[in-house]
Amino acid sequence: MVRSFISLFQLIHSAQIISSDCLTDVTRFYCGGLAVTLLCMTIINTTHIHKKVLHPRITKPIRLAVRLAVAVAIACLPLANHLSSLSLIGTTCSLFVFVLTMDIFGNSCPGEKFWTGGYANCPDTRCKYTAKLKIGRRRRAELEKKMLSGEEVKLEDALKRTDSIGSQTTLEVGEE
Repeated sequence: MVRSFISLFQLIHSAQIISSDCLTDVTRFYCGGLAVTLLCMTIINTTHIHKKVLHPRITKPIRLAVRLAVAVAIACLPLANHLSSLSLIGTTCSLFVFVLTMDIFGNSCPGEKFWTGGYANCPDTRCKYTAKLKIGRRRRAELEKKMLSGEEVKLEDALKRTDSIGSQTTLEVGEE
């Protein structure tokens, strides 16, 4: 009985030594992958305009700088030797939730209700979008005629394709 307990203890001790070496490699891979993910998201967000908000709560450069700082912090987490695997996953998840919450909150307008369901279908809280479209002269004249007569012009009307390959002009469509 005592001999089996000692051999079990030796086995556990040797497994801990082997797993600690393997764990540092996995930790570097895990944290490095998450940091690269945040870095790529930052690069994509700097080059992509998906929604123009007139007066956001937190401006885009500040949100991107915080995202970049979190990416650097996650990349440096493997240097902390005292973190267990559970605390490492908890730390990275909480940093990701922080970045996500800050991006969503920062991309909203100050007058909107954020935490209490501000995405209702009322005209005051609707998002406003602007689009630049290349359409033919005839199509543009038709849409402008509709707009001047007071008819409602939907985005689907502007996006309809015609068979003619006429000259292209630019029409700005916006929802107010």
